[in-house]
Amino acid sequence: MSNAELVSTEKLTNERWLNLFVRTFTHAGKTYRWLFSSRKPEPDQARGLPDAVLIIPILLDGVAAGTAEPKLVATREWRVPIWDYEWGVPAGLIDGDESVEEAARRELLEETGYELVEIQKVSPINYSSTGMTDEGIVMVFCTCRTPRDLRQRLDGAETIDVHPLTIAQLDDVVATKQPINGRAWMVMYMYQRLGRYL
Repeated sequence: MSNAELVSTEKLTNERWLNLFVRTFTHAGKTYRWLFSSRKPEPDQARGLPDAVLIIPILLDGVAAGTAEPKLVATREWRVPIWDYEWGVPAGLIDGDESVEEAARRELLEETGYELVEIQKVSPINYSSTGMTDEGIVMVFCTCRTPRDLRQRLDGAETIDVHPLTIAQLDDVVATKQPINGRAWMVMYMYQRLGRYL
């Protein structure tokens, strides 16, 4: 909005992971207020840097030996705002000065127990609902493997079931009537239809 003018941004809550802000601005001679959420202490801080990673891991165990086919590592996670499980892929916030690769490696290990092998592509920052939040996410396409000590390292409030799925097994997930993450659904659908995601 080239003719919009920011008047003020006021923080309304003081929570650890997410806060509400109200932004007052003028546009075409009128004053408006816009309520939104942000993960940042101040919404204009670190503009252009992602808040989180969404990881699209392909498990390659047994593929080179011809004993298995690649599997997309999906998750079903209990999500408090919808009070239900949601199909998705591993994801999480970038901590402090972490790089995107460091965050993806850590979150993949914590949420699934799998080890990141190679990052194949990182998307530009994308936003899910800019009418509600300024949260920016990058999608990390990667391969992974099973370590000797396969175990999740979940935070206290997390409940995540891990589902490595073949292309055929994705049929039911992309057609599900259960809650599913929008970005994850698009990746799963593309992978299921094309047999690849890149």
